Amino acid sequence: MTTQKAADILNVSRLTFTRLLDNDEITYHRTGNRRKLRYPDVMVYCALVIPTIVHWESMAGTAVMRKV
Repeated sequence: MTTQKAADILNVSRLTFTRLLDNDEITYHRTGNRRKLRYPDVMVYCALVIPTIVHWESMAGTAVMRKV
């Protein structure tokens, strides 16, 4: 999977997503100068982070729908 497709799944910009990769928050491998990701790795990150964001936002009294 490309970084753009993964960023679309998480509903973030590609730049934000590459920062996540640079911080080793999501596993990836390089093919030449490109970063490739596995779909399950992106979904594991999504499952760990999105509930935390939704919980925090619900405590603040705002309801936010996110594309997952």
